[in-house]
Amino acid sequence: MPGVEYPVEENGVWLNAPKQPDGTSCGVLVIAQVYCMLKDSFRFTEAIVTNDDVAVMRLRIMWMMLMQPEVSTLAHKIAKAVDATDLELMATVET
Repeated sequence: MPGVEYPVEENGVWLNAPKQPDGTSCGVLVIAQVYCMLKDSFRFTEAIVTNDDVAVMRLRIMWMMLMQPEVSTLAHKIAKAVDATDLELMATVET
């Protein structure tokens, strides 16, 4: 909103974070940091990241993106099987 002042943190503290080894891997490090935070793992904040680490991270991100349809399809098949089993069990209980 225009005209609304936002509070300023006077005594801010910088968090330790991995430093990118080059000028092109910031997106990879952001994705890796968010992934670690979602998994409740904060070990990445103290890591030293090399060019080889960034290459591995890129490959892992690519693998996760490519495998997602297969994972969701498998999860969907399992969920359908569980639902079908629930319906069959409920049908035997109700009769």
